Amino acid sequence: MARVALSMGLLALAVGAAAAAKADPCAPTFNFFPTADEIGLPQLVNNKTCKGDAVCNFPGVWAEANQTKYMSKLDTSIANGLLSVAFKQYGNEKPRLFFAPVTPLLAAGGDATACALSRFPAPTATRRLHQADAYAVKTPGTWSYKVAYDGQDALPGNRIAAKSGELDPLYLSKDGHHCAEITVTVTGAQLEPAVADWPSSFESTQTVCWYKLSTQTKATFDFDMCTTKTFTLNVSNIAPLPTNLTQNGTALSLDGKPALLFRPVVHLFGRKNRTLDGTVLKELEYDNMNNPINFINKYIVLPSNFTANETLSFVLDEDSLDEGYYALSAKVALVSGFPDLVDLTGRTAIVQADAYGEDVRGFTEYGGVTIVNETSTVGVQKSKTTISEITSDKLGAAIQAGDTISFFWRFAGIGTERCYHDKVEVPDCASGIQIYAKDMSDKATEHTFRVVFEDVCGGEKVAEYKYTQAGVEAVSKVDYIPVETHSRQLPPRAVQNSAAALAPAGAAAALAAVLALLLVGRPGAVVRAGEQGAPGGAAARRAAGGPRPRSLAAALRLPGRAALAGPCDPVVDLAPTANEITPGFSVDFVRYTIDGPENVTCDGADVCNAPVWGTAAQGYASGLTALAGGPLPAGAKLLRAVLPTADSTLYFTLSSPLLTFNATADACAPVVLPTRRLLVPVPVTVATPGTWAFTIAIDGGAPVAGTRVGSAGRLTIGADQTGSHCAVITATVSGWATEPISNITVPAATVELCWWMPEAGQASADEPVFDTCADDGVLTVNVSGLAPLAEPLTYGAAPVAAGGAAAQLVQPMVQVYGQKVKELNGTNYTAGSTDNGGQSAFVNLYRVLPANYSGEPITLALTGADGAALDEGAWELTVKVALVTDYAALVGLPGANPIVQNDTYGDDVRGKTEIMGQTYAIAGRGVSRSAPLLSAISSDKEGAAIATGDNITFSWTFSGLEASQVCVHGNTTIDPCEPGAGGLVVAAQALADAEAEVTFSVLFTDVCGRNATAEYKYTQRGVQLVSVVDDGAAAGGGAGGAGAGGVAVVRNAAAGLAGPAAGFTLAAGLLAALLL
Repeated sequence: MARVALSMGLLALAVGAAAAAKADPCAPTFNFFPTADEIGLPQLVNNKTCKGDAVCNFPGVWAEANQTKYMSKLDTSIANGLLSVAFKQYGNEKPRLFFAPVTPLLAAGGDATACALSRFPAPTATRRLHQADAYAVKTPGTWSYKVAYDGQDALPGNRIAAKSGELDPLYLSKDGHHCAEITVTVTGAQLEPAVADWPSSFESTQTVCWYKLSTQTKATFDFDMCTTKTFTLNVSNIAPLPTNLTQNGTALSLDGKPALLFRPVVHLFGRKNRTLDGTVLKELEYDNMNNPINFINKYIVLPSNFTANETLSFVLDEDSLDEGYYALSAKVALVSGFPDLVDLTGRTAIVQADAYGEDVRGFTEYGGVTIVNETSTVGVQKSKTTISEITSDKLGAAIQAGDTISFFWRFAGIGTERCYHDKVEVPDCASGIQIYAKDMSDKATEHTFRVVFEDVCGGEKVAEYKYTQAGVEAVSKVDYIPVETHSRQLPPRAVQNSAAALAPAGAAAALAAVLALLLVGRPGAVVRAGEQGAPGGAAARRAAGGPRPRSLAAALRLPGRAALAGPCDPVVDLAPTANEITPGFSVDFVRYTIDGPENVTCDGADVCNAPVWGTAAQGYASGLTALAGGPLPAGAKLLRAVLPTADSTLYFTLSSPLLTFNATADACAPVVLPTRRLLVPVPVTVATPGTWAFTIAIDGGAPVAGTRVGSAGRLTIGADQTGSHCAVITATVSGWATEPISNITVPAATVELCWWMPEAGQASADEPVFDTCADDGVLTVNVSGLAPLAEPLTYGAAPVAAGGAAAQLVQPMVQVYGQKVKELNGTNYTAGSTDNGGQSAFVNLYRVLPANYSGEPITLALTGADGAALDEGAWELTVKVALVTDYAALVGLPGANPIVQNDTYGDDVRGKTEIMGQTYAIAGRGVSRSAPLLSAISSDKEGAAIATGDNITFSWTFSGLEASQVCVHGNTTIDPCEPGAGGLVVAAQALADAEAEVTFSVLFTDVCGRNATAEYKYTQRGVQLVSVVDDGAAAGGGAGGAGAGGVAVVRNAAAGLAGPAAGFTLAAGLLAALLL
């Protein structure tokens, strides 16, 4: 798919390509796919050792195959730089991108002909005579690099074994689009033959871009159902936004349009499931695709220029959809046409072969979140709301106070209903609702029942009834069908131990049974009123026409009980299934576990709460005690949990016999009558079922009324509830009536739960500080600013104990690990006899901080296994700060990492789980107990005649951890002062006569501030080595080294003097003179 180079969309790329075509042949290029051998050292990447010829980049979006896959499609090449990528959060592992500079100027003898010729003007017949046929590198250059992240000031890079560099994408920890500009500089290279006006340095810059995304896609959906004749979806607050695909920081194009790394897409799907009057449609009653008037299946791809503040509206029907209710789901996700460059969660290939998938066919989806509309009515209404049915089971039937009345109605419209009984709102308003007739002292007493329907367009329709002793009358009339004149009867209800209809005849029968037992004086079967074989009951009461006593206690003149409670206290169920929340309930959400985020659809028999509130997690309570000892506090409480920084929902239901009509409530009021030989239980039933409501009090604040979802309550913990919080849920039952005992009371049910929600996704600390110069020679690391701190485990809000000590939900941990990479003299470390069997060249320290740790700086002394002293030399070390827990199931964060460390290093952390880990890589640190020594000194002009301007090569090696080197040539300081692989080349200063003398000296300072020198002097007769190799300096720099506090001895061959640091005195004097 060719790009048009002259189009405005490709102007930036055309300029970049032109620049690349005219690139300086002397400038270094980049190898972004170096092997471990080319990097210079094996690398621990993604918990695996990368070595040999393996490429170590992570994640795979930076692999060569991934980066080159789309080059032809985009009409570009890898020579122009890396393509931008997107990746997710990888737990404790961090992305790593390595690179190596490529140039002949870094190797002695390298072919630099193309580079050299580029420094001359275009050849002519005369100018050609001044150019050589070939140019080679005489003195290799040295290289360095710096990185500027997101336009910030450039930071110097740490070279790996002097061969490669590394980009740290997590230097910028926030989610979003980032770029890093890498600049490589090569200095000091010299050619043979020499080239006039040869530059001192060459540099190249490459830009690497990426998008980090640790969360899922999100958006806000709003349905507009009352437009003129259309059904509209409004989409806003989408994140992330469309992101361009770039190469070397420049946006690319494809087929004349911006090439996008990814972009959001909305998938709206669902069907009509009810008509306007509420008639349920069967699932198979779809229209065919040629006339899709009953279902919706649309992919809405957001435009490339969509911005964060925009709201897009999409018409879904275009006058074609039927009126009615629709069960709809909306899914927001990211899609990409470059899946090998994107490594985000929830990767799914889109398979939509029909016309609906035309806009997304061939794309790959990431991070999809389905939002099921469960809070608002969704549908299409184009006409006014009408009443199609209004009736009752008591139309024209005599009614007495306390009788049940059922009302039935049907509206043709989309909206919500509210019921009012004599202007008092009745909960659970739905057709078929039952109410209990109010008192009617005479025939003229009249009561009303009204149903107010408000449709989605703001219109209002009312179905109104009135009732008297003579029965129910429908005041409102249907709009387009005849009024139903017959009385609609409810199906017969099975009677269970019912005394709700007990009348004087029934009461007399019960009393007669009691008196019979008293007279006979022996046990007998108790026949309860209303059961088969029992005289009386509701029909007998109505036939007798007598008044109904309020309670059996009143009828028998027994004292009532003021507070009868206990066996039927309401019980909270914290693990309701989706069907128990409400039949057919379904919700899609992200469930966070230690294995990572998981897209979950909760329906049917699924429990929709987070696992931290489930049985497995809360089962830890069996091994805990109160802080002061003894059992855990009484009451319904949950163990404290760790929640992600995201919305979290806890569903719960309430059970009580007082909520069910005609339920047996004997246990609520075990009233008994004394006889001479037995106690006679009195049956109690629920005549009027109660309703329940609940409140939520956060952190001791005022209770706030909760929100019901079907039959369940819902506690929503928002993503803004970071830190430590507690909630008390109080559920109460009210409005019930029982017979014959009516003065029953039950307490409220309470649940207490607490949580901790981290404010940041990772633990953090100030940059660790290493001390390699302690008097005892022990390498230490100082860590400060550690956060978060320990969080206690509680039962409800009460602290608990495990094993006699206060239990901690999480505790901070510091881990320091690494290995020796170089000897003191700069040679690469090789395992051998000087490293105590390898134990003194490797460190892995875990330190779990106590519960009372309050953030003060800590110092950790580093040793090898079994306390072995660390070997002298340069080390590469990593400091990790994290939280650890013994209660992994109570942690609802992604990326938790069970610690598996079976050797002695893991004694403090074995069996724990690590969360929120963050690493700080420290290079160039090490152990230095002895003073630096001069281990090699030479020059290519020893005893060789020298003339003014001749090149002189000085070579030297110090054994020590370098902090700085200062080179002084005569009275001139040379910077940089690096000998490189072939030594440092300088031009001889003026030598007036055979006795004229010029000095060259090197002052080496190690990380502990100790010094050593290498000193030369030269005349026309050649170079003389003033300093000599120090005793013992040629040793490899093992654990013993030269001994702590060793002094470098320099012999002044010219003066015939020997003494401590004589060379240092001379070099220091020269340096001081220059500074003055």
